[in-house]
Amino acid sequence: MTMIDFRGLEDWKAFERLTADVLEAEGFRIIREPSVDKSGVDILAEETLASHSGAIQQIRWFVQCKHYSGSRKSVGRKEVEEILYAFSARAEHGLLIATDTAVTEEAARVLERATKSDQCVHLVKVWNRRELENRLLRHPGILRKYGLKPPNDSGRVVPFAGIRLLGRKILVVSDGSPFAYQLFTMLNAATDGVSLITVWQYNSPDRAEMLFRDTLATTFDLVVFFLGDSFGFPVPRVLTEKVLSTAEAGGAVLLFPFFAWALDQGWYKRLGPVMPVRLAKEPRRDQLRLKTSRIMSSGDLSPLNNESFVENQYVTVSAKGGHAALAGLPGEFELIHSFEFVELTPNAESLLSDTMGNPLLIQNMQYDSPVLYMNSCMHNCLTRSPLLSPFEQSAGYSRLVENVVLWSLRGSSNQPLQTDRPAASR
Repeated sequence: MTMIDFRGLEDWKAFERLTADVLEAEGFRIIREPSVDKSGVDILAEETLASHSGAIQQIRWFVQCKHYSGSRKSVGRKEVEEILYAFSARAEHGLLIATDTAVTEEAARVLERATKSDQCVHLVKVWNRRELENRLLRHPGILRKYGLKPPNDSGRVVPFAGIRLLGRKILVVSDGSPFAYQLFTMLNAATDGVSLITVWQYNSPDRAEMLFRDTLATTFDLVVFFLGDSFGFPVPRVLTEKVLSTAEAGGAVLLFPFFAWALDQGWYKRLGPVMPVRLAKEPRRDQLRLKTSRIMSSGDLSPLNNESFVENQYVTVSAKGGHAALAGLPGEFELIHSFEFVELTPNAESLLSDTMGNPLLIQNMQYDSPVLYMNSCMHNCLTRSPLLSPFEQSAGYSRLVENVVLWSLRGSSNQPLQTDRPAASR
């Protein structure tokens, strides 16, 4: 996917104004607009962090903007040390560095050490170019305002384009999210054998009885089950049994959050054998820092970290590995999504993780066919920031979904998978 060219901005003042607009669109309250300030502050902004438990914490951010795209220079150790010095004399809770390039590894280590020092009780986070781009994708009006071109659609990965899946049966159970509907639409264009059951259908006894009678008698090669935005609605036993029977019969299963959370609550216990993950009881310290937008801090954020899932967060995924489901992926890719903090069950293997170690794609190795958990969904109820479908914001993720579905279909049958796309492009 073609990146946003920040060189189209007039100057560093325009970058500061753009940063302020993005902050406001992402739910921050702007206290001080960009201005020439001898104290070194570019923007003051306040963020309200919320937990599903009801805990609220407000953080006032000292925002520093670095517009280096013209020179392609990264924010280095010297700039970071100067920013930290200016920040040390201020009363704000946190420091946010926004840049349209990157922060060098040496500078990142300086920030990390600063937050771990005995004298530091502040919060620090960085919006580098890649995170800023991902956030801007959610606000095309800001791109238009500053005359910046959005990513070129010609570089976008459209999963299953040019592919015909012949003779395969796929069931998609939707939570009503754009992610689920888009996947169904793409698969429906690739084969005539796709069935869809929505939460609004299975939550209605009359509709469900008619639908299940006609649909669930089919033997499926792959069952894809989204639970993210419908986790509050009970899943009928006949549907969970269909997931279990598909796996036991050699079909493939692809589950999405929040099934790990649901099993932790005592629901759907029959699905225990197919689940390759369980909810993490005690997330690691680095995971807790990730939960508040990759904040680095030696301070206490425990009121916000008493849950084992997180929503609307930017992550970088490490896609290095030789597994067939990772073929053709970039070494790293980014996305903003919601996910659970999970641990592997004894017979599971993590095929893909984010760069902080939280599993993203996990396989249950007890089954001959692929039984997988994709730890990613669109659920978002705590912020006003829109959460785009991963298909709309991440080329790497789009390719991953295609790879996983095709690999799962190959693994669920002894028959070779026939497609119209030449093998070299698969």
